[in-house]
Amino acid sequence: MERIRKVIVSGTPYQQGVLHGKAFPDLILKNLELIRTDMTKGNPDMSLYDEIFSENSKFFREKYPEQWEEMKGISEGAELPFEDIVLLNIPIYFMKPFYARECTMLYARGKATADGCGYMIKNRDLDMPVESITVEHHYDDGMSIVACGLAGIITYPSLGVNNYGLTVSSTGTATCLPPGESLSGDVTAKREDFSDSNIFLNLHHVLRDCTSVRSALEYLKTYPRMNGLNVLMADEKDAVAVEMTRTDYRVEWIGESDIIFRTNHYLL
Repeated sequence: MERIRKVIVSGTPYQQGVLHGKAFPDLILKNLELIRTDMTKGNPDMSLYDEIFSENSKFFREKYPEQWEEMKGISEGAELPFEDIVLLNIPIYFMKPFYARECTMLYARGKATADGCGYMIKNRDLDMPVESITVEHHYDDGMSIVACGLAGIITYPSLGVNNYGLTVSSTGTATCLPPGESLSGDVTAKREDFSDSNIFLNLHHVLRDCTSVRSALEYLKTYPRMNGLNVLMADEKDAVAVEMTRTDYRVEWIGESDIIFRTNHYLL
């Protein structure tokens, strides 16, 4: 029987990363090989990719030193080059147009569930057999986060919950396009954003810095991102769907049906 793909980590960010890396070295390597293979589809301009990667990595290192140290720990624990772990965690590859954007997420509660409890559900369609795990983080300041995502990737969990009961998930939209392809000004990545913005909303940051849906909505007002996303957020009281662009967002609050969902396009 396959062992449960979950690891509980604590200590400094680096120490947490080491535990993550030691627990799943084979899965991390498999994800790395899959992403490297897919990066070459469509004969992309790798010189441009390398330039963008360099700029955005520098931004991430300076803006989020805790997660940078955690990536160093994953590298140490998995015995893989640090540059490979950074490649996994700076997801420029997700912006390529051939990636499937068919993820679906749903939140149901109250009369929509048999026991009245709230449930967040998400599927992740990436057109490749990625390896997913669960990491339970315990921080020295008392915060804890349980996040599901790809092995070796701490920056973009697909779904997570913190000890305040804030639960978040996201799905990409058809507006997440590479430089040179555009739909409209506020939904498409711009070349100048790569040196001072996150590729997408990093759900780990929301879970680490926010304690409720309403505080998360305030947080999103100033969060630097270069792409839009659909996001579901819920806590004990509130539940919302957030349709984000690179500069703004629109919110749908859960209604009397006690169900709210999003896939890969905007409704509002």
